[in-house]
Amino acid sequence: GNPLAVAEAGTPALSAWPNPTSGDIRFAFDGQHGWTLSDALGREVMAGSDLGGVRMDLESLDNGTYLFRLDDGRVERIVRH
Repeated sequence: GNPLAVAEAGTPALSAWPNPTSGDIRFAFDGQHGWTLSDALGREVMAGSDLGGVRMDLESLDNGTYLFRLDDGRVERIVRH
């Protein structure tokens, strides 16, 4: 078959849980991706590269809204409370 057919069907899932979180959070995505976590002002607070997902502890971060962004443009909004 055509390997592009799947990619054209839509953006693969990016999920985060638990969201909102008080600290521990997991992100799941397909494949190997670089990622960044930015605060509401756009400041990068964490970055990395992982395969299939990543678990992180946000306990040291201030409460608020953060954006988890993959290198392919997918974004998940998360809330630390």
